[in-house]
Amino acid sequence: PRRTGGVTVYWPGEGGSITASDPSTNMVQVTANKMTAFTYVSNELLNDSAINFGDFVAREHAYAMADKEDQAVFNGDGTSTYGGHTGFRSKLFSDSTLANNAGIVSGSGNSFSALALVDFETVVGRTPSYADTASPVWGMPKEFYWDVAAKHALAAGGVTKTEILDGVPRPQYLGYPVVFSQVMPRISAASTVCALFGAFNLAAKAIQVGGGLQIASDSSVGFASDTTAFRGVNRFGITVHDVGNADATAANRIPGPVVGLATTA
Repeated sequence: PRRTGGVTVYWPGEGGSITASDPSTNMVQVTANKMTAFTYVSNELLNDSAINFGDFVAREHAYAMADKEDQAVFNGDGTSTYGGHTGFRSKLFSDSTLANNAGIVSGSGNSFSALALVDFETVVGRTPSYADTASPVWGMPKEFYWDVAAKHALAAGGVTKTEILDGVPRPQYLGYPVVFSQVMPRISAASTVCALFGAFNLAAKAIQVGGGLQIASDSSVGFASDTTAFRGVNRFGITVHDVGNADATAANRIPGPVVGLATTA
């Protein structure tokens, strides 16, 4: 269920009848699609390797699945490449006219280097205040953070040599944590949503069915070639349901709990 409206408050006065009102909700559907990975390993390698090669293959499957999930969450465009899922960057950019999207702040230029500190401040300012109750964070690649965002912070002045040398254990920006997402754009380009900010848990619902990644092995399928097959299966789904609307009239634009920063065309 997703909240769509609250209760109505009245002023009935002394002895006046109280008018009833109910909060309203609708339903968000999330479809869990199956991801798979399949690897053959020779039994000589499994027996002779100095490491546990079966564990190595399982870790590789887990890493590949996690990367696939991130791709769907951030870059999904509804095609089979992303399991049919539509991620945040596509949802935010629902109107081809950049300025019409309520959840996108148009930056100061068409490249990463042209973005200014005020662009990031505008992103935070546009995010609704209710998002602050749900632990909002920044989402951006590590390269973008250090090449763009951190440079603006250091250039603002007031930074001592010790602060630069020691750094901060966890990246922060404008008072909010930064979570690195390496699937987001790391190469400068025009008309690109390059950073996200907000309460992601309020804007989307994600599910993982069956307890997450399941790894199985079978030597019978490779009996003739003396190999062992490793199969990874994971059922995952994401529905991004609330990133604001798009409208040609500025007064009608209502941003959602996640707002993106984009380079101009």
